[in-house]
Amino acid sequence: MQNIADGSLSSTVPRAFSIFCDELRALANPLVAYVKNTRPEFASRTWREGQRPTLSTMLKRCHVAGVRLPDVLADPRGAAKAAGQLLIDHQALPSSPKPRRSPEMLKQVRLRLIEAISEYPQRPLVAFTEFARALGVSKGFLSYREPILCKIYKQEYKAQVRQANKQHKRQAKAELTEGRAFLRYLAGEFRSQDELVDHLHSNFEIKKRVARLLINEVLKTHARIKNLSEMTMLSKSQRCMLKRGRAAGYL
Repeated sequence: MQNIADGSLSSTVPRAFSIFCDELRALANPLVAYVKNTRPEFASRTWREGQRPTLSTMLKRCHVAGVRLPDVLADPRGAAKAAGQLLIDHQALPSSPKPRRSPEMLKQVRLRLIEAISEYPQRPLVAFTEFARALGVSKGFLSYREPILCKIYKQEYKAQVRQANKQHKRQAKAELTEGRAFLRYLAGEFRSQDELVDHLHSNFEIKKRVARLLINEVLKTHARIKNLSEMTMLSKSQRCMLKRGRAAGYL
């Protein structure tokens, strides 16, 4: 702009801005069509040309294109080539096709899946994502190549998780009753029920929601056993319940 302001820009090309837009459109059309996945004639719509552009329009277009307005007025074709090169340089390289897996690797993946399924439950399964990562492939690749084996693997892993959760829940309940954790809570060893929940969560790998449900269940059973212990006349079934409650650690 200093060239225009001080008058050093003595000569300009007639219709320089229109030539610049036409040349840049010819360079940009194929690239814009590739990026936007459109036909070249549709890509040309992204460049709107005016019959008599204002100074503000020319300045904005030149700023976006990355060239100077005096250069466009003096050499529109050269400026268009420079702007087109900038546009090409700013685009990411086209993605290359992913390498195909070798048949030997596909065979190895299938064998590992069969081996892992056949060794369960003697050998515990790992999470499906971790299993795929250990093989050096993605879980999507595994599911696509071996859908039946992957479905069996996932079902067996879910069964393993359910069984482990049941075992942890039984252990946590045994800690509450036979381990006297609940009676220690009533005696003030745990400052709050949340602290008892944290104790079960950290030591027996159960969710805090499950720990609270267990504590509420033990609370109700403890109240029933305590009421029975205070009664003078008990039926045979009530005496049996009281005896089992004491043996289980509710009192």
